[in-house]
Amino acid sequence: MQEGLREDVRDAVRAGQVSGSGMDIGINKDVCIGAGQCALLAPRVFTQDDEGLSELAEDWEQAAAGPGAPVREAARACPVGAISVTDVRSAS
Repeated sequence: MQEGLREDVRDAVRAGQVSGSGMDIGINKDVCIGAGQCALLAPRVFTQDDEGLSELAEDWEQAAAGPGAPVREAARACPVGAISVTDVRSAS
C-alpha cells in the first residue's frame, strides 16, 4: 500500500479496487469527498462519477502504463487519502 496512507483508510479500501498495468488502484468512495485532484492530475486514469466521486476512467490501464503517468502523484494529492496505489510487480 502507499506509504503515508492512513491505516483506517487503507483497511477500508473496498470500492474500485482493481489491478492492471502492474499496479493495484483502490478508490474508497466512502472516504472520497469529490475534490477532483486525482482527475486534474491524471485525467486519463481518474474521472468523476455523476455524484462527483472519483472513479477509474474507461481506458485507465493503458493510460496508467504510459511513461510519466502521474498515478501516484494523483493519489498523494487526494486531500482525504481515498486512493491507494500498490505496485504489484514488486509485491510478487
